Amino acid sequence: MTVLLPMPIAAMSNDNPTAGAPAGSTTEIPERLRGLRVLVAEDNRTNRLILEKMLRKLDVEVSFAEDGQQACDLWQPDSFDVLLLDISMPIKDGMEALSEIRARAHRAGVALPVSIAATANVMADQMESYMAHGFQTVIGKPFRQADLAKALDGAINGGEGSMVDPMDSSQLVKPSRHRQAAVNDRSGP
Repeated sequence: MTVLLPMPIAAMSNDNPTAGAPAGSTTEIPERLRGLRVLVAEDNRTNRLILEKMLRKLDVEVSFAEDGQQACDLWQPDSFDVLLLDISMPIKDGMEALSEIRARAHRAGVALPVSIAATANVMADQMESYMAHGFQTVIGKPFRQADLAKALDGAINGGEGSMVDPMDSSQLVKPSRHRQAAVNDRSGP
């Protein structure tokens, strides 16, 4: 037996850059994000389109790569403030891309840009692995405007205000009651 429950889709209005934020959220776009130079590596075309719309609303400059190798090819010393890297991509994944960019930054004698892991894999041990690899924070998929703004702001401020603390499993995104009901129904006897 399958139970389907209707769930409203949060509209992303051009007038409301925090659409998709929890009800009652008063998240505003921090001024320090405006003009931020972000290199995004994301292999999924739909996710790229969503990220482009969200990042443009935050008034950041964004460049896109379709995989980790393209991100490495696009990266030049002092050309980006933030790397937003999908963890699971073809050719070169986010962790491999970060390692290569880190090595190139070291050889060039420049600081590595702030790095954010983008992934649907947000179990505590997975996030610990991303953070140990050098990511400053993790943003879970599906993307939400408020979470993206918070992750960017937290990452550029030395981790203060980061979206997720990988050591605190209470911060992991939990399914809504409606989604959990559907999951429970499918896993029944």
